[in-house]
Amino acid sequence: MVEQELLSTLQVIVYVMQIVGVVGTLTAAFIAVRTYMNTNKRAEEAKRKEQETRDRELETRRIGILQSLMSTTNDKDGNKRWIEQLRYEWKDYADFEKKYGTENNIEEASKRFATWNHWNSVGSMLRKGIVSIEDIYDTGGSGGIYLWEKFKMIVEENRRRYTGKFYLKDWEYLAGEMSKYMKTMDPSYTIPQTLDKYVLNK
Repeated sequence: MVEQELLSTLQVIVYVMQIVGVVGTLTAAFIAVRTYMNTNKRAEEAKRKEQETRDRELETRRIGILQSLMSTTNDKDGNKRWIEQLRYEWKDYADFEKKYGTENNIEEASKRFATWNHWNSVGSMLRKGIVSIEDIYDTGGSGGIYLWEKFKMIVEENRRRYTGKFYLKDWEYLAGEMSKYMKTMDPSYTIPQTLDKYVLNK
C-alpha cells in the first residue's frame, strides 16, 4: 500500500517535471524568437536610417552638381553667349570656319567651344544617371537642344574632318533625350528655325 502510494507520487512528480520541462522549453523558444525578431527589427531600422542618410547625401550632391552645371548658362553672360551663338550665320562649313573658326576668330571659337563642352558635360551627367532629364529641363536645359539643332551640321562635319565620330556625343544624346521629353509634354512641339528673333503670326 505504501509502496503503491510512493509509486503514484513518483509518477505524479515525473509527470509534473515533464510538463515543467515542456513549458520551460517553449518559454525559452519563445524568448529566443522574440529576441531574434527584436534584433532583426533593430538591424532593419538601422539599415533604413543609413539608407535615408545616404539618399539625402546623394540628393544634396545631385543638386549641387546640377546647380554647378547649369550656373554657367543661367547667368547673364551665359544667356548672352547662347543668344550670340544662335545668331551665327553661314553658307557652308568653309564659310563657318572663316567667320567663327580658330584660325580667323579665336574669341568666338573659344566661346563656342566652352558652350559646346558645357552641354556635352550636362549630357554626360544625364547619360550616367547623375541628373535626370526633368532636372535639366527645370533648370533651363532646353537651351542645349536649340544649340544642337543650330550646330549639328557643323559638329558632324567637324567629326568627319578632325575629331572622330564620338566628339560631343553626349551633347547629341542630351538633345535627343530633351527632344523626347519635350514631346511628352507637348506632342505637337517643334523646334523653331530661329529663337533670337520675334516670329510674327505663327
